[in-house]
Amino acid sequence: MTFDVSPTSVAPGVTTGARDSAGATGSGPVASRGAAIANRVGDGKEAGAQMAVISARGVPGSGIVTAAGRAGGAHTDALGRAELVGVGVGPGDPALLTVQALGVLRSVDRVVAPTTAIDAPGRAETIVRQAAPEVVVDRLPFDMSPDHADGGTGYAMRSASHRTAAQDIVASITRGQRVAFVTLGDPNVYSTFPSVAAEVRALRPQTVVATVPGICAFQVLAARAGTVLTDGVQRMALVTALDGPDHAAAALADDDCAVVIYKGGRHLPALCTLLAQRGRLDGAVVGELLGLPGELVAPVAAVGGRGASYLATVIVPPRRRAGP
Repeated sequence: MTFDVSPTSVAPGVTTGARDSAGATGSGPVASRGAAIANRVGDGKEAGAQMAVISARGVPGSGIVTAAGRAGGAHTDALGRAELVGVGVGPGDPALLTVQALGVLRSVDRVVAPTTAIDAPGRAETIVRQAAPEVVVDRLPFDMSPDHADGGTGYAMRSASHRTAAQDIVASITRGQRVAFVTLGDPNVYSTFPSVAAEVRALRPQTVVATVPGICAFQVLAARAGTVLTDGVQRMALVTALDGPDHAAAALADDDCAVVIYKGGRHLPALCTLLAQRGRLDGAVVGELLGLPGELVAPVAAVGGRGASYLATVIVPPRRRAGP
């Protein structure tokens, strides 16, 4: 998958009902809903949670509404009508959760998060709990088995867990609840959310689905490492090394292309060897546990001899050229 990195401009378009010193909510398009939605703290008696109305526009034919705010004036509250919202919470640092995301999490009736075990919070839930401790998060267990697991049944096992989660979400929507599904990074970039949303719409085709963008791990890694991803007419490719370095190898053929590699931690030694063979090791960086305790940001050449965690990110900048 290759992304067009031409600059775009999107206005915030966020309106919140802020509290005054007495605890009352401010006026606004959603103030009337304050009495109906409890601020989910303690016993839930405190009403008037902070809310947000966010302009949105649809993607024709997709059935999914993407947040795209518009400053000032009347606006379409398409995101406000969404019954299921995929919310990107960034890679780890709760300070990177956007104002828009927080507004949605505080306005919906239910927030759910994926986890591999019902008794252990996943990373997305942990981010929300740090950024907005008043928000109650329900866990939905997901199978994360690779395709080759259990005699090649990994895909079927993951799909079954997606359907189970979708059934849970549809039950909430049928009761009239709006549901937010939190996901690491951005809900439209290598996320579980699109699969879950597809299962939800298979069960309930009329469901209105929306997404709120989140900051991606490669953006954080570029900032931490001081790496410029693209400039001028250079390009950027975002690939996964989940099954090995083959996708990265194809992208590296273009010297003017920055290559971002996701989910390749256990293949880091092979990636390091590939980068050296292609003359692309210089400037390549790897990030692990970004925004979390134990964060690692280092040159691939320095740590490429060992494996890294599943969610490690690698950035390979365009090859530097001599001369003007």
